[in-house]
Amino acid sequence: MNKDYYKILGVSETANPAEIKKIYRKLAKQYHPDSHPNDKQAENRFKEISAAYQVLSDPEKRREYDEFRKYGGAMPGGGNFGDVHFNWGSPKDASGMGGSTFGDLFSQFFGGSESGRRTHSSRPVRGQNVEADLTIPFEVAALGGKQPFAVNYGGKKKTFSVNIKPGIEDGEKIRLRGQGSPEYGGQPGDLILTVHISPHPVFYREELNIISKVKINLAQALLGTKIQVNTVEGKTVQLRIHPGSQNGQRLRLKKMGIKTKDGRVGDQFVELEVVLPESLDRSQKKMIEEFARASNMSY
Repeated sequence: MNKDYYKILGVSETANPAEIKKIYRKLAKQYHPDSHPNDKQAENRFKEISAAYQVLSDPEKRREYDEFRKYGGAMPGGGNFGDVHFNWGSPKDASGMGGSTFGDLFSQFFGGSESGRRTHSSRPVRGQNVEADLTIPFEVAALGGKQPFAVNYGGKKKTFSVNIKPGIEDGEKIRLRGQGSPEYGGQPGDLILTVHISPHPVFYREELNIISKVKINLAQALLGTKIQVNTVEGKTVQLRIHPGSQNGQRLRLKKMGIKTKDGRVGDQFVELEVVLPESLDRSQKKMIEEFARASNMSY
C-alpha cells in the first residue's frame, strides 16, 4: 500500500519546514499514546504521523521521497516507499527489514553507491515537553528544600522530588530534563514546572524580607514590654517593645529573613497591631478621662 506522507500530515507538497513542523506537533499531541492509553488505532496513527514527519522534515529524505513519487511510488521487487517502517530503537523494525533506512533502500533499488549517495539513519523523534503547576508551602519557598509531587502521564501517576532553591518567586519555572513525555525511539522531553506559593497564616514576603504581625494591648504599647515572636525558620525569639510604640510600627529582626545561595540575606520585620478594648466600665472610663486630661488629649 502506497502511503502519501503529505496527505498523512495534511500539508501540500510545497509546504515549508516550519509549516510541516507546526502541523506535526499538533497531530502528535492529538494522537500521542499517553493521551490514548490502550488505543491501538491512535497508536498506529501516531506512528504513521511520526514516520511521515521523519521523512518530510529531513531535506535529503524528502528529496529522495519526492523522487520516488515521480515513479508512482513503485520500487523494483514489488515493494513501495509506503511500506518502509522506521527504526524506533529496536534491533528490527516492524517490517522485518532490520532497521533499513531510506537511504539504504534507495541505494539498493536504484544502484546508488556510498560514494555517490550518502545514506541517513532514522532520526529519533524527541518527546514533547510537559508543563505542570507545582504548589509549595511558604516555608519551603523561603528556606528551600526538597518538595515531593506527582504528575499524571496519560492516566499514569509518576512521583518526583524536586530541589527548591531558597527565595524562589511565585511564577518561577523549574525544568526537569528528560522527565517529560516519552517518544518512540527518541529521548523524552522535559518537565517544566510553574511554581505557586501557598499563603501563610502568619508570614508574608517583601523581596527577601519576611513580614509578620503581632498584637499587643494598650498598656504594652504605652509602657513597653518583651514578647515572644516566631520566625520563618520555626524558632522563637524575644522581641523588646519600647514604651510609646505605635500601631503599625515595624520592629526589625536582623538576618532573620530569606537567605539565598548567592549570599544575600533579608530581615524579618514584626509589625505591631495595638488592640484597644472594645468597651470600658465606669471606673476604667474615669481613669482614661483623667489620663487624657493630664496628657492634654482632646476627646
